[in-house]
Amino acid sequence: MEKSNLRELFTFEETDDPLIEDDQYVLNADEDLYIQVCDGFDYGGKTSYVVNRMVQIRHDEFGSEQMGEYKKLSDAMRKVIDLHKE
Repeated sequence: MEKSNLRELFTFEETDDPLIEDDQYVLNADEDLYIQVCDGFDYGGKTSYVVNRMVQIRHDEFGSEQMGEYKKLSDAMRKVIDLHKE
């Protein structure tokens, strides 16, 4: 799948407060799967893309499980799609 086609499967969400949260790409078919954009400027190096899955910890408590870190957005997007197929 080409990069442009991959991006159509996700919605980019820009943070309102970059000091507290990162931008992210959320999979349209499953909002529990998303890619955190770790901007190189904020993280002291090159930008990386962290694949996360929202998980329920308790009845009313949720957290995220890190599923991998990637240098390329397209690689992170492919990982999310693979996780969604599982």
